[in-house]
Amino acid sequence: MKFQARVIDAALFLRVVQTIEKTAKECVLHFTRTHVNFIIPSTSPDNVQLWSAVAVSRLFSTYEVESLHDGALWMELTLGHMERALRSVESEADVKLIKKRGAPFLSFETRIEGVQPITVEQDVPVRLLASSQTRSLVEPQLPDPEVDDVSLSFSPPWDSL
Repeated sequence: MKFQARVIDAALFLRVVQTIEKTAKECVLHFTRTHVNFIIPSTSPDNVQLWSAVAVSRLFSTYEVESLHDGALWMELTLGHMERALRSVESEADVKLIKKRGAPFLSFETRIEGVQPITVEQDVPVRLLASSQTRSLVEPQLPDPEVDDVSLSFSPPWDSL
């Protein structure tokens, strides 16, 4: 498994993470060749399921993902950890999947400019998911929206004076 990318829109990435974090603390990330999917699986028919996709080109300038899952990578993480890492990114950052002491992490590395520029590295713990764990995670099929064309005609009251 391999994942490395250059984040070019950390503000968008952070907004997506913050929005999803209001629904759940944990999230499944599904990195494909074209999209990054943020998934909160439903634990029962009555619970909310969230499936959000962002085009790779909106978040990353360079992007490489390799795995045995048809070139897709599945991982589960705590959104609060991802949020803290993204808050330290001023504009761009390098992110890659690494292993430290036998555990997988998404490592964010960014350079903060100032009187003395510094490099900040933040590691987000992740749990890589096997194909047997992702079979139940399928994008929901939604019906076509039903929208009526409603034309409202409004004339200000002073027109009749």
